[in-house]
Amino acid sequence: MDSKNVPVKDIFFMDSLSGDARRGGYDDRLLTTILNSIEKHSNIDTNRALFMEDIKYCLLVMGIPNVGKSTVINRLRNVYLRKAGRATVTGPKAGVTKAVLEKIKICDNPRPIYLFDTPGILEPSFHRLNSDADREALMKCALCGNIADNVVGPELIADYLLFWLNKHNNHLYVDFFGMPGPSNEIAEVLTYGAIRFDALKQTRSFETGEKTVIPNMHEMAEKFIRAFRKGEFGACFLDREHLESRW
Repeated sequence: MDSKNVPVKDIFFMDSLSGDARRGGYDDRLLTTILNSIEKHSNIDTNRALFMEDIKYCLLVMGIPNVGKSTVINRLRNVYLRKAGRATVTGPKAGVTKAVLEKIKICDNPRPIYLFDTPGILEPSFHRLNSDADREALMKCALCGNIADNVVGPELIADYLLFWLNKHNNHLYVDFFGMPGPSNEIAEVLTYGAIRFDALKQTRSFETGEKTVIPNMHEMAEKFIRAFRKGEFGACFLDREHLESRW
C-alpha cells in the first residue's frame, strides 16, 4: 500500500497510558478501521467470508524502536478480549523486543485477529545523512528515545529540543528552568536550570589547583530531555510540518 494514499481518518493517535482505554483511542472505531483496511487490501471475498467461520487475520506490528508497539498490543488485548496482564514484554528503552514473537490474539469478534510483535526496524546510519532533512529526522528519533541517548549525546539532543521549542513558539521551558525569558543558547538554558535545581559540580583547575563550582550540563541536558518525554512542555508533534504540507 502506498503510504501517501492513507486517508487521514485511518490515522489514529493512541494514549496507551490513559486510565480510560477508550478515551485513549481504543474504541470501536479503531477495530472497525483495522477490519476495513484488511478487507480493502486483501484478496478475501467479503461475501463468501460471511459464511466462513474459520477465517482469522494475522497482522505484523512494525515501527521504529521504542514507540510503544508492544504496549499497544497489550492494550488492544486488554480492551477487546477483556484480559488483564501483558502478553508481550515492554520496557522504557529501545531493544526490549529482540525477535518476532508468537502471535497474540487481540480480538474474537467479528473475526479472530492475531498480532505479531516485532523488534524496531530502525538502524541509524550516520554515514548516509546527506541532507538537512535526514539529519533532522535523526535528531527527532533521538529526542523521542528511538536511538539511545549516548549514541547522539544528551547535550546535542537538548540543543535540538531547544531549537524545536523556540521554532514553534513553545517557551514553557522558561518557567521550568526559572529563566527571565527565552534563549537560543543551550548553555545559557542549562546553566539557569543547574542553578534552579542545584545541579552543580566541583572541578579542579589544572593550572592553579583551585576548586571551582560549575553547572552540571550533562545532568541538566538529561533532565531537559526527560521533561519533554513526560509531556511537561505540552503536546509536541515533531512532524507537524510534514502533515500540514500533505493535507
